[in-house]
Amino acid sequence: MSRLQGLANSVYLQQGDLSSNKTKKLMKEDYLPLSTTFTTDRLLILNTNDISVDALALKGEQIFTGVNFSYRDWVKQTKSTLMPVFSNGFEGRDGKYRIAITYPIVNRETGKYLGLVAALIPTIQFFQHCGNIYNINSQYLAVLDRQ
Repeated sequence: MSRLQGLANSVYLQQGDLSSNKTKKLMKEDYLPLSTTFTTDRLLILNTNDISVDALALKGEQIFTGVNFSYRDWVKQTKSTLMPVFSNGFEGRDGKYRIAITYPIVNRETGKYLGLVAALIPTIQFFQHCGNIYNINSQYLAVLDRQ
């Protein structure tokens, strides 16, 4: 989430520059840690019309630049609340089951919604990596309950 927030608040995106070479370079810098640490297989920037104007994906995966994502609940929720969203699971355009983590791009000076940044993560890999967090928290809470 913090990497998405950093992208959304970057100078380029704050100025409405959602798809230049400078923006793409910044996306690549943030995408590498996301793809290796959290198995994120896609990073998207959507404009105010919910169209993907910039995208990165793992090698061999489709890149969905120019695709309209307005039908996705996570896009609607981000746009309506102007808050980060951790989506429910959904079937991606490529048939893989995923979750989306989004962060709205809102101009800090005007408050105008400019779009969103989204990380798409296949659920199997995500829960293999992060499922232990739930187990650790559950064990910790169980210990607290006994005290």
